[in-house]
Amino acid sequence: MELKGWHIALIILLLFAVYAGYININLPSAPSPSPTGEQQITPEKVSVNKQLQIAVIDTYAGGASSGTIYIYDSDGKTQLEYGSLSSGKYTTSLTFQSGRTLWLKIVNSNSKLWKQITVPYMTPADAESLTYNPVEIKFFTICTLTDTLQDSFGNSYADGANWNKTSGGNPGASIVSATYSWYVSNDNTGYISSYDPINNIDWKPVLYVKVSGTGYENVILKGFDGAIEKGTAMWYWKVLDDTELTKYKVGNTYVYDGAGSLTYTVDLTGYSGDSATMQIYLYVYSDPTYFQTYGSFGPDAVQLAEQTISLVD
Repeated sequence: MELKGWHIALIILLLFAVYAGYININLPSAPSPSPTGEQQITPEKVSVNKQLQIAVIDTYAGGASSGTIYIYDSDGKTQLEYGSLSSGKYTTSLTFQSGRTLWLKIVNSNSKLWKQITVPYMTPADAESLTYNPVEIKFFTICTLTDTLQDSFGNSYADGANWNKTSGGNPGASIVSATYSWYVSNDNTGYISSYDPINNIDWKPVLYVKVSGTGYENVILKGFDGAIEKGTAMWYWKVLDDTELTKYKVGNTYVYDGAGSLTYTVDLTGYSGDSATMQIYLYVYSDPTYFQTYGSFGPDAVQLAEQTISLVD
């Protein structure tokens, strides 16, 4: 077919119309592949302003926890409300908007935990069907401990015993290793560290050793995270892992065996006399930084173990 002049003019006119937008040509596009080969549909979550139903679960023992829950605003200092857990749950009196930051403090005797949360969003179906916005918090039952102290020659020391520089298992040994060990008494008890925003203190498990009395400055300990002299005493500390204070059993298998130890060096080379003591403390809800600043283990600190050993020449 021979193209006439008007054919060419018509083609140019059509191309101009498409280019100018007077004519739209929609071509079919291939569907975007999904990672699994099937289209993934995730329901959008929506913001709600509802009461919270807070469930507190003992993460090691399982089941509901008892105690009191305190709810604070985002500053961690302004208390909004508090109440007792009933079958492990507490329903707030106030409503809270999704996305709002809150601090929760849970206390059951010596088991204590701070937790910062963001009020959750809900699926449309849950927002329509549920009266409350559910929140779950993992809690714990605090452990109890037994402890032992041994030196590198196999000597054991009970609370109140003498550590003899010249008549121990190896007479004349002035530099000896000490191993302090602790053992959790009951299955499915332990510890969870958290942060206290009111007092600005990390609630950690910490082993402290205090050397005091006449000649304390000549007793040198090594193997700790840090040390500081306060008054007429030298303080040493070691921050422990939560798992070292946790005895957690699943079936017949221990995930955490509830045992820990610290080996450190006791150097009595320059020490003489019978008036210095070495006191070992294991505290939870404590922080060495707070101790260095204020000389206190912390306003909520709880002692789990203690031994006092007399250092004699």
